[in-house]
Amino acid sequence: MRQRRPTRLQPLVMDLLIVLVENHRRCVPKSELQAKLWGSVRVGNASLARLVTELRRALGDDSSNPRMVRTVHSRGYQFIAPVAATMNDLG
Repeated sequence: MRQRRPTRLQPLVMDLLIVLVENHRRCVPKSELQAKLWGSVRVGNASLARLVTELRRALGDDSSNPRMVRTVHSRGYQFIAPVAATMNDLG
């Protein structure tokens, strides 16, 4: 079990985490992630894959046995860890 301690994330990695958590009930397509993270700037799938790898590393997750971020082959990614709203989120 990982010790709980603050982890610094690059801004795009944090943005990826936010998008995945906000949409945890579904697989977020790669094209949607690219649009939300880079806007109109064209990037390849390798850029997104690198961010997902960095996010998994920060979360202590493993692509071969995911507990937090699941790859949906050829489609996108889904946040699969339990997500709970707080009262502040419901305000």
